[in-house]
Amino acid sequence: AEYMGNQNQINMQGAQIKREDVEITKDDQANINAFSKMNLRYHTISRELQTLQENIKNLEDALTEMELMDDTDVVRTKYGETCLVSLDLEQAKAGLEKILAQNKKDIAAFQTEVDEVKKKMNKLKATLYTKFGNSINLEEE
Repeated sequence: AEYMGNQNQINMQGAQIKREDVEITKDDQANINAFSKMNLRYHTISRELQTLQENIKNLEDALTEMELMDDTDVVRTKYGETCLVSLDLEQAKAGLEKILAQNKKDIAAFQTEVDEVKKKMNKLKATLYTKFGNSINLEEE
């Protein structure tokens, strides 16, 4: 938290309170801190989710391209930064399908977490807005 002298505000990531004769208890501060942490986690998970969705699209595009290849074609696959391995088409497809399946499972897990975090944030928002009204800003800027 950062106290802003003459402006009579406390700024936190995801939360801002304007001091207007509102007493902030230890529990209120704990709720504000919890909201701030959840807000940060929400954005982190959302970015991870977006990255996974982009990866899935790329994997699906690669699998589509492989469907157009001849069965005798060899696919060069990059492992790490510098290692290239030649695989037959079926091995390459199987590897991509396995990665694709794992990414889809990861997306489901991240989506569940996003939903849970958002639900908890909304509950804290309701609690804090009930006490502080317009004196607190928990909305994204």
